[in-house]
Amino acid sequence: MDTPIPTSPPIPRGVALLAEYLAREGLTYEAFVKRDSTGRLDRPLIGRLLSGERAKRVSVNLAAAIERASEGFVPVEAWESPITDDAPTADAAEVA
Repeated sequence: MDTPIPTSPPIPRGVALLAEYLAREGLTYEAFVKRDSTGRLDRPLIGRLLSGERAKRVSVNLAAAIERASEGFVPVEAWESPITDDAPTADAAEVA
C-alpha cells in the first residue's frame, strides 16, 4: 500500500504579486528593499519569500513593509494563508 505524500499548504498570493510587481517595475531585490523606510526588508529575505521558503510565515509588520514598498500593489491581505477546500470554515451562526 502506498503511503500518501503530505502536501504543503498553498503559497500565499503575495508571492505572485511581489514577483509581478518587481518585473513590472524592473526592480532588483536591492532596489526594492531600498524603498522600505522601516528596515524590515533585505535582499536575502525577498529571495526567500519569492522562492516560497519563507512565504508561509509573513508577519503583519513585514507584510505592511512590502505593501508600502510596492506602493500598495502587494496588499497585506495577500500574505494570508489561502483557504483550501479541506480547510475548516466558520458558519455564520458560529461567528455571530
